[in-house]
Amino acid sequence: GNAPVVPAGSEAELGSGWPTSWKIKDVHALKSRWIQVIGMHFGLQRTGDNGFDALFNLPDKDVSKAYLDLLWERCQRPMGDIERIDALGVVALYYIMCDADINAKISAVFALFDFNRNNEISKDELTILFMSVCYALLGFMEKIPVEQEKLHAFGTRCEKLAIDGFAFKAMNKEDEDGNVDDVISRQEFTDFITKELDIDQDGSTTIDEVLSFFSAAAGTAEEKSADAAEEKSADADAAAEEKPADAEEKPADAAEEKAADAAEEKPAD
Repeated sequence: GNAPVVPAGSEAELGSGWPTSWKIKDVHALKSRWIQVIGMHFGLQRTGDNGFDALFNLPDKDVSKAYLDLLWERCQRPMGDIERIDALGVVALYYIMCDADINAKISAVFALFDFNRNNEISKDELTILFMSVCYALLGFMEKIPVEQEKLHAFGTRCEKLAIDGFAFKAMNKEDEDGNVDDVISRQEFTDFITKELDIDQDGSTTIDEVLSFFSAAAGTAEEKSADAAEEKSADADAAAEEKPADAEEKPADAAEEKAADAAEEKPAD
């Protein structure tokens, strides 16, 4: 629920690729193409037989270049010296935003990152999941900082989120003997999404709630607060610099007057 709609006036140009217009069967086809044609490459360049544009060359979809330009601009990031896009993040983004039941979406995202298909997600797989989803979702929603220093800090926080997330008891439950294993089961993953991320506890996890979780955990909310505090501090400094000169000189004038009075009252030698 609450998935972003195509920008007004751009429906004809962007609608064919917009993730909310896709059914889950369409995203399954996108995933299959990534595996069978793209060769499961993670970081895709824009062009080429194994590139980003080729990923969307589906028989039942006519995705416009204008939409691919938009998605690339929002979700690509430098990998080494080359701009690439995270294919896993893109497919996960489509599963999250497509027109489907929440349980079907959760199952599909879980399967996407269960690389060895043992119905469990390891610590490494969970780290990749959080990193990929964090970048893709926040990138698509234009909530990733563009400055290099802040972008690096954002990546670090995403990775920390993944590592810390693995230790969350909310996700990694104790078994009957009170032990915590090294993997996340499908049920644990489902419970985390449907219960822990359901902020308003209405029984339904919305896009806004997922976005809020990743924004807060990745530090974009804190970054915004820090920027506001920095601006406030700068305003205060500017106000101090503009303080009237006579106000700044007043303490000095008072001291000089006091010294002069004392000198006059001092008895002559």
